[in-house]
Amino acid sequence: MKIGVLLPKSTTHPFLGYDFYLALQQSVQYLEQEVEWQSASIGFGTDENDILSKAEDLILNKQIDVLVAFADYPKILCLATLLEMTGINVFVVNNGAKLPEDWSRYSNFFFLSLQESLLSYMTGKEVVKNGLQKGIIASNYYDAGYAPCQMMTDAFMQNKGDIVFNFIPHTIKPVFEMNMIDAFMQNNPSSTALLCTYSSPLTKVFWEQWNLLSHSSQLAIYGSSTFLMESIKDFKEETIKASCKGFLAWDKSIDEVVNATYIKKFEEKHKRTATCFGALGWDLGIVLHHIMVHNDDEFDGLQLTRGESAYDRENQVIISPAYFANCTNDTISLEKIDQKEMLSNWSDFKSTYSTPNQAGWINTYLCS
Repeated sequence: MKIGVLLPKSTTHPFLGYDFYLALQQSVQYLEQEVEWQSASIGFGTDENDILSKAEDLILNKQIDVLVAFADYPKILCLATLLEMTGINVFVVNNGAKLPEDWSRYSNFFFLSLQESLLSYMTGKEVVKNGLQKGIIASNYYDAGYAPCQMMTDAFMQNKGDIVFNFIPHTIKPVFEMNMIDAFMQNNPSSTALLCTYSSPLTKVFWEQWNLLSHSSQLAIYGSSTFLMESIKDFKEETIKASCKGFLAWDKSIDEVVNATYIKKFEEKHKRTATCFGALGWDLGIVLHHIMVHNDDEFDGLQLTRGESAYDRENQVIISPAYFANCTNDTISLEKIDQKEMLSNWSDFKSTYSTPNQAGWINTYLCS
């Protein structure tokens, strides 16, 4: 089989595309499949002409059998006509931070992501379940321009939560001060949820500023998946001290055989820490192996790094388990949300957002 891969570029997460691609190749090799690889860079995923041109070259000139694209809505749909005319399928992988204009089915498109928007939606609902009625949106000009910030806020408010303060500074450089939140909490001394959507390099800035707050004990941090994954990896002590909570996609401690295999093989070969982007690549390798062996698109029950998969056949989306992170009592515990419950959450999510809001940035999340 010949597989063509459209690779992303990121200055904030420079290993994103490489970890994904190297783990994808390694996964397929580990599963003993013969594959010829072709690749091309599509940068931040914003240029439809570039995406289409690179895909045309892979399909028409390189004669690939399957296309993989680390890209996102709305730009990826520029491939619809090409794929329909050539009969080639594309596996679209990303962080899951953008939503389609509607839930139309595109027959040649299959999706696998880190489920960022869905997990933020679930976290927003969880805040109210845990008895917190007041919330502060804590984000920035970049991260707030994607669906997760809106999803967490919407779910919180839909469940009768009240947003009492917004902290979304326009950060030109990776720097901001949280003294405005401190001043607000001084005048409003009640337990309040801090709904955080941050990514590197601002995750680091957040924790630096958090340590300077005088009223942090009044705030309960609920984070987006990326914020939690980065915080647990690089700011574990602070994350536990602040009692962070929320749903996340992946962590090195996930107790799955496939996850342990991925981490061991990736770190042995590449001499660096395994990441969620590599886990996404390893999982896609398992999906492609299934196609090569069984020649079908029944993706229920695949054993992935995050656990056993479910499959939304209506929209051709592979659903993975997720984990609720509870950082308390000097430990970080991860409670598994299995594939059936995640599929139910996904169906509820689609029903709630039958016509998703398209406002915000158009580049693939974390590709900037």
